[in-house]
Amino acid sequence: APLPVDDREYRKLKAAIGDRPCWLAASIHPEEIEEVALVQRYFAKHHADFLTLIVPRHPQRGIDWLEVYFRDQKAGLRSRQDWPNGAVYIADTLGELGLFYRLAPVSFVGGSLAPLGGHNPLEPARLGSAVLFGPHREAFCEVSQALRSVGGAHEVKEATDIVSAVLTLRKDPALRGRMVEAAARMAVAENRVIDDVLGALRPLLPPEDDARA
Repeated sequence: APLPVDDREYRKLKAAIGDRPCWLAASIHPEEIEEVALVQRYFAKHHADFLTLIVPRHPQRGIDWLEVYFRDQKAGLRSRQDWPNGAVYIADTLGELGLFYRLAPVSFVGGSLAPLGGHNPLEPARLGSAVLFGPHREAFCEVSQALRSVGGAHEVKEATDIVSAVLTLRKDPALRGRMVEAAARMAVAENRVIDDVLGALRPLLPPEDDARA
């Protein structure tokens, strides 16, 4: 199922962001934050209206990252109940990834720039965010490849790739729309996997009465 979203919080943050372009770095690990910071600094220099949203994989890292990597930026922390009215907004909370996937038109799925196994790219696909991920997706290899094969995701290897992809999808909403639609279709197909497997196994299983005996 899609990640849960608090509609009230979504409406509040959507109104606060307004028409500003933004992108999301989701489930980011310490091995990746420097690349994310490079992307943010590029946008701060060349596209000052861009908002970078960051969801750390481990929320407790949020305050340290703000002080180390973004101390010279106008940055906010979700845990302090700041508003996303600066250049950077770090969502250092639990259980809100679905909210930020819904807010961001483009999402980079972390755990994939370094050999960390990656995270589930179907989560942003189910919430209408165009999917970017790095080359290390061992934990989600098949679904990632399937998304790429249908045009529902794009692979990036470093900060410059992320910048290029975000800007391209910003400038070409039709391309972004095609990516989102292809990824959504793939996500729906994946939802049917369990039912298909159970359907194939059912003739091999004992009757329910025998199984309870």
